[in-house]
Amino acid sequence: MKTYQFSEIGPRTENQDSLGTKKLNDILIACVADGVGGANNGKFVSQLSVDKFIESSLAFDDNLNLIIESIHSTVLNF
Repeated sequence: MKTYQFSEIGPRTENQDSLGTKKLNDILIACVADGVGGANNGKFVSQLSVDKFIESSLAFDDNLNLIIESIHSTVLNF
């Protein structure tokens, strides 16, 4: 399976969008996090969210509420 990624920087000086994929057997986990409009550490936080989503998807076996809570907690505790 091939995956392609594209993100447009728009009028900003930094592209804070993050994308991530993980193939696990016959399952593809994909996540996109929009940047935060040029805010400090926006790129880091969007990438952290993508990484945590993929990690949590594997750990919480499709329980979206737990996945979102895990991401939220990680970002708030950063």
